[in-house]
Amino acid sequence: MKQWKYLFPAKILERGREYCRYGAVEDVHWTEDGFVATVSGTDVYEVSIVMKDNQVTDMKCTCPHAEEGNHCKHMAAVLYAIENGDAGMDPAASAEKLMQMIRTLDTDQLQRELLKVLIDAPDQLRRFESRYRLTPPSAAEIRRMEDDLEGLASEYGDYYGTVYWNRASDYTDAFVRYLYDNIQPLIDRGYYRPAFDAVMIAFRVICEADLDCSEDVYDEIGNVIQEMWETCIANAGEEDRQYMSDAFDRLYENREDCYLEELIESVYFHAFDHHDILLEQLNEVRNELTRNEHIRSLLYRYKDLLKQLELPMEEYEQFLWEHKANHDAREFLLDEAEKKNDVKTQIELLEEIVKEDTDNYGHYRSQRKLIELYRKNSDTEREKNCLKDLVLRDKYAD
Repeated sequence: MKQWKYLFPAKILERGREYCRYGAVEDVHWTEDGFVATVSGTDVYEVSIVMKDNQVTDMKCTCPHAEEGNHCKHMAAVLYAIENGDAGMDPAASAEKLMQMIRTLDTDQLQRELLKVLIDAPDQLRRFESRYRLTPPSAAEIRRMEDDLEGLASEYGDYYGTVYWNRASDYTDAFVRYLYDNIQPLIDRGYYRPAFDAVMIAFRVICEADLDCSEDVYDEIGNVIQEMWETCIANAGEEDRQYMSDAFDRLYENREDCYLEELIESVYFHAFDHHDILLEQLNEVRNELTRNEHIRSLLYRYKDLLKQLELPMEEYEQFLWEHKANHDAREFLLDEAEKKNDVKTQIELLEEIVKEDTDNYGHYRSQRKLIELYRKNSDTEREKNCLKDLVLRDKYAD
């Protein structure tokens, strides 16, 4: 390792040497970018050292002194440990050395050694059994997966099993890792029906879990679940596919009580042929649009259904123009014009809104937007008139 001590004041360097000498540095190991370690001090701190061409390029520590932008004694302690050889061998070099040893063994020796390793490591044994199993999992094994997944909430949550934001990332990683370690091998081996059942269990667990955290957790786990479901459905035989279709019919009927309702709908309409239901819903929305004055939520659904059915969006746009007297339709037209950067249409619509809008805030917001567009269009005269009207309106407002 190239020279690094110049990065620290002499006093910090000496304290780091003492920390290293007295064993405060623990769990030093390689990463793709350098090293990470933990150092025991007033608290247990996490240190990362980034290296390039055997030269230190960046350092981080979770201690207060480092978080203020300083190089701390914990960083120095880790660098002393690395220099002393406490970080072990580079993973690539270690793997190559192991491979050289493995090549000296015959098949029987390798099998006996692998058996010993797996028996001594239950987690690795289960992963090996999942990946290389010769028969589909039993119902009891599938039920055990449910217990394992439910147990994650106890492992990463509080006494009552509630997972809070500070452990959400750990919980998500563990949940996703379990899916890939235990269900993905079933898919890889072609056991699509039991894999589908296992994913159904995972879905139920995540829906029922008490997660006091952001939607990202649901999204990340939900994306993996959706991918596995769709793979199972796409590759299943006729009988198993019908079984999966029946299961999704029941899931779709009860989707309104589920936090991941959109995921259910996405799989239901993309993995199975349910265009007839979508068309029926589209016709219902079309009828509702002609009978209601407040149509904002209907317009979102209208557009989404046309996309799902892969129908031309011209119908949606035509409806908006035909009903632009409706406040909601005009707002949607304005959104579409903004997306297309259609300045002319934006000005036309905003001028109509300004004429009709009696709400002070709505009027003010529309005029401010108009002024921006006039300026963009180099329409100085109308920009001045709009500014004048805005000032007068504000002056005589109650």
